[in-house]
Amino acid sequence: MNQSRNDEVEQVLAGLTETVASDEECGQLAGERAYNFFNTDRAGAAIATLDEALGKIADPAVRAELEAMRAEFLVYSGHYQPAARLAAGLLARPGIRGTPLAIGHHITGLALLFESQPGQAVARLEQAIATPG
Repeated sequence: MNQSRNDEVEQVLAGLTETVASDEECGQLAGERAYNFFNTDRAGAAIATLDEALGKIADPAVRAELEAMRAEFLVYSGHYQPAARLAAGLLARPGIRGTPLAIGHHITGLALLFESQPGQAVARLEQAIATPG
């Protein structure tokens, strides 16, 4: 998709912001907008979109999904330590499961690789793969 099409997508999605009624809808819309930004090399806008939504959302499951997405965007943008801190926070949260749990292990595994701890990294990456969700 070219840049102008992504800009059109953003215009449509941004126009829906005021129509969302629940935390889940807000999270879904923010995720779509963030992916649209990230896929056009606008990681800063993607993360800002997630941060804005996180400021409005109270539902712990929806927050975990967006925080996991934020950790992914950070690590894929080269911000390993902030991503690792966010992943650690996800993993420390009681009741975390599914995709946010898998992403928490994945990001932690990558951080351990970057810290030259391959044995621990492999264990975390295996946990990510084994996590249902």
